[in-house]
Amino acid sequence: MNWAKAPIVRITLFYIIGIIIYNHLPSHNFFYIVTLLTTFLLVLSFGFYFYYSNKISLHTWYLALTIFLSFIALGYFRSYTFDERTKEDFYANHLDKTSYYFGDITDIKASSQTRTKATVNLKKMLIDSQWVNTNGKVLIYLNLPIDSLQDNDHSIIFINSLQSPNLPKYPYEFNYAQYLANQQVYHTGFINDYDFFLLPRESTFLEQLSRVRNKIVEIIYTNISDPASANLIAAMLLGYKDAMDAEIIKDFQQAGVVHLLALSGLHVGIIYGGIYLLLSFIIPFKYRNKITIPLALITLWLYTLMVGAMPSVVRAAIMLTLLQIGVLFNRPVNNYNSLATAALFILIANPLQLYSLGFQLSFTAVLGIFFFNAPLMNICKTNKKWLKWVIGSLSVTMAAQLGTLPLTIYYFHQFPTYFLIANLIAVPMASILIYIGFFAIILSFIPFVGLLIKKIFALLVKLFILFIRFISDLPYSTLSNIYIDPLSAFLIGIIIILIVLQIYYKNIKIYPSLIITVILFGINYNLSIAKRIRENPSFEILNNKYAVIGQKEQEKFHYLIIKPDSAQLPDINTKIDMFCNYYYCKNNNSYDLQDKVKSSAFYLNNPVIANKDQTFVVGDKKEILHWKELTKLPYIEIGWYRLRYYDIIDE
Repeated sequence: MNWAKAPIVRITLFYIIGIIIYNHLPSHNFFYIVTLLTTFLLVLSFGFYFYYSNKISLHTWYLALTIFLSFIALGYFRSYTFDERTKEDFYANHLDKTSYYFGDITDIKASSQTRTKATVNLKKMLIDSQWVNTNGKVLIYLNLPIDSLQDNDHSIIFINSLQSPNLPKYPYEFNYAQYLANQQVYHTGFINDYDFFLLPRESTFLEQLSRVRNKIVEIIYTNISDPASANLIAAMLLGYKDAMDAEIIKDFQQAGVVHLLALSGLHVGIIYGGIYLLLSFIIPFKYRNKITIPLALITLWLYTLMVGAMPSVVRAAIMLTLLQIGVLFNRPVNNYNSLATAALFILIANPLQLYSLGFQLSFTAVLGIFFFNAPLMNICKTNKKWLKWVIGSLSVTMAAQLGTLPLTIYYFHQFPTYFLIANLIAVPMASILIYIGFFAIILSFIPFVGLLIKKIFALLVKLFILFIRFISDLPYSTLSNIYIDPLSAFLIGIIIILIVLQIYYKNIKIYPSLIITVILFGINYNLSIAKRIRENPSFEILNNKYAVIGQKEQEKFHYLIIKPDSAQLPDINTKIDMFCNYYYCKNNNSYDLQDKVKSSAFYLNNPVIANKDQTFVVGDKKEILHWKELTKLPYIEIGWYRLRYYDIIDE
């Protein structure tokens, strides 16, 4: 890449550095120093630049350095102003004094058939019988079906029952608290039936667009009777996945084509192409570029806002807009510049998107295509058109996969083995399905034609899902239980870049750097494994239905399940297997209760575990002998288990 032709890339990188500094500095007072210093240097450099213009080369470098320092400060400044926790009226600063909150419900999702989770933008809080202005977002759960909230937008008054989200107990678990924090949500609450009151309110423009999306989803499910077909087209066209079968999503993940269910550049490109094609039939040919392209872009941005302005969609929309503007003015567009421009716009609007998985995967996938596609295409050259298409499809798929590989392994701890084969067939099929589904919705009101298209669409969807399931069920379709730390993920990315560069630029000696990087990765990865093998953590799952406690002892894992006969256990074995895979436990040893437990709601206080019916002493032989002298409680000997203190946990 020619850095001279991609100034936006450099500006965006320095802006990102400013965001990272803000999120890792313990004291934000540094912000004022950085802002004042860089502003002073920027003004000073402009003065030198204009006064000593005869020595332009020296002062150009000085000016460039100052501008980049200013963008670091801008990233820091934007993060500071975006962070609601820095404001004096932030709700969490008065959490223990507040009895009620008032705010606007901005997003709703079905938590179950009878419960809805709602994101609330807080406006006021009740402190000592007075309503006080506040700000911030919270996530609350209401005992209402989602249908009761979809017809109108609402404000809500609810009692203060907010709590901080639980942090993950183990490193391999999904950090839900951090996921919410990246959306500036720091507290959640379960609101009882009589502890909230809904008030109708006027909808904003974005909420009206969201309601249009919901109406289109209703049309899809009304006119397409096959559930699998309706679920797939709703996901591919509108990003609506609430009704998707969990097993189908799992099949897509294992086949390496789950990106087809998330709106991305592929979907945006197809939808833009459909919009452009429809407008081309209406607008005369001689006005095609001057009128069709602007109208198509306006429609595309309305669509982007309607589906929630997800990072992948916004990125694709910005890049497509820049490309089409280049077509209008006959100006070539630098791919890296357009990608950096999309990232910069998104991060100016919301700096926390930098830590969003969707943002990271979307941009690394496109960056992988830009960087790796040409070298991969260069490996296999051919003049045959059909073979060139196959090689091109495989090259783009491989390039995107290489770009996202470190993040995929780091976040999901797995790698789909047959992703090349799956994507070679699935991507063209998905494109066809999007087009047919688009016309199936539009023509669904025409009796014979609409019915015929829906039948064809349902048949293709069944074949599509059968193919994905076939790939997913192949032996070794997924390499799972791969746990790496951020440094290992970074080194994997460097190794991939060096290998591709060595293949493409055969005259450059990259092998020494590659070997050193591989050695560093091997050392870091094996040190992390050795650390996990040495650790002997305890394992606890406690709630108001059952209790599972365990202890790792070198390569052995001892555990005990306590539950009433009537209690139904979820997939406990999967959680135990994940624990043992991460900490390298080779042998599992299950202990049984000597007496039956009649009820639940467990209380744990080292070394006693109890509920309202029974109390047990849990520990190793030495602890048991000690407690036998003090009490006649029944006991359970479980290796050398060390219980931690817990209060009653009610999930």
